[in-house]
Amino acid sequence: MSTESPFPQSDFPHGGSENSDPTNVRGRRIGAVFIDIAVLLIPSLFIAFAFLEKQSDLTSCDQVTASLKACFSAGDDFYVATGGRLLGWQLVNVLLGVAYFVVLQGRTGWTVGKLAVGIRVVDASGSVCGVSRALVRYLPFLVPAVIPILGSILGFVIAVVEFVLILAHNRRQRMGDLFAKTFVIRHDAVGHPVP
Repeated sequence: MSTESPFPQSDFPHGGSENSDPTNVRGRRIGAVFIDIAVLLIPSLFIAFAFLEKQSDLTSCDQVTASLKACFSAGDDFYVATGGRLLGWQLVNVLLGVAYFVVLQGRTGWTVGKLAVGIRVVDASGSVCGVSRALVRYLPFLVPAVIPILGSILGFVIAVVEFVLILAHNRRQRMGDLFAKTFVIRHDAVGHPVP
């Protein structure tokens, strides 16, 4: 029986050891989420104001009678998106998410948050996950994003479930990781099979 580790000591210059689990990155994953939210916030705000119309004649969002609507107040001003404008806003946000979490992450293994905290998304062989796996991995968030009104509630519930899975699962895999057969590991373990 071999006692040799699949992760030699020399391959871990940033604090890993031959007995350490490369998927033990819970805290880093949580930090990456906050960084990614911050990175996406600015383009999301620009997208919002491209679709919202300023309504100075409103005194309350309750006055907007459309069944599909988004309404926000800022001081005495109200900003409203209804019907096609709301769906367009939603579609552009979905495309932004796909570009960031599917294309960028699929091709590189990282988002800006993951890059900053030193983690990557890989398949079982330790290779960058690829766009198709990144898409499957993103589906738990993509599906609610395309559902008007109830999608945000469903997305929140899924986010809570995903967070619990990261904390509870023995390989720190969330639903998307389990579907796509991906792992989030320390960057210095990329290229090695995930044990």
